[in-house]
Amino acid sequence: MDAGHLAPVRPKGVHGFHVAGAEGPVKFGVGGGDRLAFRVFAIGHAEGSFSVGAASLEGLACGPTPAPHSQGPSQELQFGPFMSIKEAAQSLLDRYWRSLPGNFRGAIWVLLSAFTFILLQALTKQLGGRFDSIQLAFFRASIGGLAVLPFIFSRGSSAFRTENLPYHVGRGLFGAMAIFLMVFAIIHMPLADATVIGFTRTLFLIALAVIFLGERVRWRRWTATAVGFGGVVIMLRPGDETFQLAALAAVGASVCFASAHVCIKKCTTQKDHPLTVQSYYWLIATAVTLPPALWFWTTPSWDELALLILIGVISGLAQIFTAYSLSAGEATFVAPFDFTRLLWAALFGVALFGEALAPATIGGALIIIGSNLYIARRQAKESKAKAAAGGVDRP
Repeated sequence: MDAGHLAPVRPKGVHGFHVAGAEGPVKFGVGGGDRLAFRVFAIGHAEGSFSVGAASLEGLACGPTPAPHSQGPSQELQFGPFMSIKEAAQSLLDRYWRSLPGNFRGAIWVLLSAFTFILLQALTKQLGGRFDSIQLAFFRASIGGLAVLPFIFSRGSSAFRTENLPYHVGRGLFGAMAIFLMVFAIIHMPLADATVIGFTRTLFLIALAVIFLGERVRWRRWTATAVGFGGVVIMLRPGDETFQLAALAAVGASVCFASAHVCIKKCTTQKDHPLTVQSYYWLIATAVTLPPALWFWTTPSWDELALLILIGVISGLAQIFTAYSLSAGEATFVAPFDFTRLLWAALFGVALFGEALAPATIGGALIIIGSNLYIARRQAKESKAKAAAGGVDRP
């Protein structure tokens, strides 16, 4: 193709550009008060003339068009009303984002989720000496859900349209219990320790996936799961009673989180919008945590209220990131990126609370993370083998 060149055309009161080719320019002008936006603009050359094509060209209301700036025939293109520059840019970004591989998008969502969750845990721990765990859980659930209000208002009743109501209820109940247990754990034990124990939700998820998702798990993954739980035993070292109770709460939170993830996967694989999942969670978790929160209520100061609201907002964002990660990418691919939580937990723990990583924490973390990575690798290989066999599991 004999490509032309782009040159600006800026006569008085008019904005635009023209394409100069072998047989003369092809130009279009925009009235001075109008706006221009296009998504895909293609220029082709054949038999001495240019053709201008727009796969998704949003038009414009032209004012007076400029006179040609070179000799030869010219063609003026005029279009109808169109979107603004800002809207066109948003459309381009949306197209680019959707063009990325699903696993890549899922990994980005997981990285965002990992950071926001640890930031959330650090803020929660900061307020743990002032408020009861259930009150903090209530603020995380109720204010965090406000992030989905624009979605609810824009969709109306369709935001709650689903054929998976039992799974939404289950996700809300398990999610609320998981939040309460995890809040209790991070208040009464080092942040990194609670984070490492939280990684066991993947191990619990394997057993739950066999029961509720009908997945087949071979002996290698069961062995890796058992090794991972061995890492948990190493971390549950003898200590004071408060630590032991907090560690058990962290394990219980992992079980509840795994159960909630099964419910999310059921909903998202059956075409429920991720924000529909979050909308149901907001309503159910708020309703469940409100009564006990009122019983143990402590009135916050204005500064504390601002932090509580911030906790809720970050919680909502983290939940949305998680929902999108599960719907965008394969769980076996995106799961390892979630281990960046430990890095952030260690940094926040040292910087804000003076918590050093204990040898048992490091040893248990290596075992738990190693087993998780092996499980993810085995799942990926088995999925490829199943696809190569035409969707039939090999014995």
